[in-house]
Amino acid sequence: MKPRLNLFVTQMSRENGGMENTAYYLAKGLKKDFEVRAYCILGKNDIINGVKTFSFSNHKMLNLIQNIVKYPFENMGRNAVQSVSLCMSWKHAFVPFLYHKIFRIPYVIMTFGAEVLPIKENTLFARISSDLRRNIFVHAAYICADSRYTENLDKKIYSKIRSTVIHPCSGEKVVPYVEGNPNVILSIGRLDERKGFQDVIYAVKEVRKEIPDIHYHLAGEGSYKNELQKLVRKLKIEDNCTFWGKVSEEQKRKLLDGCSLLAMPSFYIEEDSNVEGFGIVFLEANAHGKPVIATKSGGIPDAVIPGKTGVLIEERNINELKQVIIDLLTGKIQVDSNTCQNWAQQHYYPVIISKYKELLIRLLNRTAF
Repeated sequence: MKPRLNLFVTQMSRENGGMENTAYYLAKGLKKDFEVRAYCILGKNDIINGVKTFSFSNHKMLNLIQNIVKYPFENMGRNAVQSVSLCMSWKHAFVPFLYHKIFRIPYVIMTFGAEVLPIKENTLFARISSDLRRNIFVHAAYICADSRYTENLDKKIYSKIRSTVIHPCSGEKVVPYVEGNPNVILSIGRLDERKGFQDVIYAVKEVRKEIPDIHYHLAGEGSYKNELQKLVRKLKIEDNCTFWGKVSEEQKRKLLDGCSLLAMPSFYIEEDSNVEGFGIVFLEANAHGKPVIATKSGGIPDAVIPGKTGVLIEERNINELKQVIIDLLTGKIQVDSNTCQNWAQQHYYPVIISKYKELLIRLLNRTAF
């Protein structure tokens, strides 16, 4: 009989990106060695043959209640040698933590940047959340951080954690390299202020003076979209910018094939406790052989090899961003497409999933936790 893997996630989706994408590949990749039960907070999950999914609505609280009821029912009669739980964040670990003393089933927490930043508010809810987070960390069998930056944040919550760094997975396979259209910059992601897309727009305004036919493609949706569109109109560079909105996986691949480089100059917004924990989009661009422009912010340096797969710049430095764009487009800075693809290949889901498989089996083979 296969050991049981209880997978606690927000949602499993191949196309959503980020945590939802990683959850999809975890379930798909680990079902060969585990009997996977996916406890989801949101509905509309991708169907994976051989994976039993618990989610009946898009209402988070209703699904949480369902998980509280289903988890003990599904694991009744099993023990720590037969089962292990993998949680996509400390918040998803509430149910395994709740039943840990009863079933002695070990749980592993995956951590992603902003969610483990210090909680600065001094409200009652904030204090309860901070205490709960620490207790969940204390009883976790292992913590898997998405970057060295995140792992350091984890240790500030509980210094005695057992932890490791496992980068998120970037996709399924190597894609053929397609030389992009000249002078095309691409950004893909949620349109939030901290992504720094406004800095790219300002840079495009300046780059246009030296490269008149520069074009900036921006794919994604988010709360900051109107501000970005207003900025484009204010700078009068509508002819140099295209907003694509939310794109499918096929559209994303075409945009990556068609660009010269990808830029996402994220920055840390301290007052909002908002930071980039890693940056899967950099690996996705590298998978297409394209160089990236990123910042030395949060966990991003784990995703980019400076001078090899892209360029790391300082946060909010538009002059530096402008110059790097020019240098990459004119060939003053050259990045090898094969090196980019080799780096991305080290993060394809079979490689990353094998690291989780090794860790989970090692935990199951132990007699005490």
